Amino acid sequence: MTESPIYNRYIEQYSEVDALAEVLRQTERHLEEQHQLTTAADQRAVAFASVLMVVIGILLSNDGAESVDASKPFVIIGFLVAIGLAFYSAKPTRIFGSGANSASLNNHVGERREGYLVATLIERNDRNIAHNDKVLKTSALLFRLALGAGLASTLVLFLDWVDVISQIRK
Repeated sequence: MTESPIYNRYIEQYSEVDALAEVLRQTERHLEEQHQLTTAADQRAVAFASVLMVVIGILLSNDGAESVDASKPFVIIGFLVAIGLAFYSAKPTRIFGSGANSASLNNHVGERREGYLVATLIERNDRNIAHNDKVLKTSALLFRLALGAGLASTLVLFLDWVDVISQIRK
């Protein structure tokens, strides 16, 4: 006789309390992962903006390069837009976690309301997850726009450079 895979097994001893505790644990994990994702995204955006600031410094200090004189103002403006968008995507924003202070849970203690505590925490975590998802999506959109502005500026710079190289070869 072949045993069914572990994910097809029914656990008879698993109670509703066990299931609710696992649901709560999963929502808490999701909130923790959102915090990690937010931190990583902010670090990525600030690093990107920092690199662009160095590039602008190089462009501004490179006075002898006629190859980029025509496009330099457009490239610098594009990079400044990208820097602004990247920094704006990393701005401090309210992200909700899974913890709670005891005062907010006091109404679930006594008068036989304890049974609602886990369900209330799960509901609150679900609301927090939805809020955090909106914040993360907005920040991701802003960072994608920053990447697009940076890429467009780099493309303008590259096309200007190709034009100069083709003129030198003539």
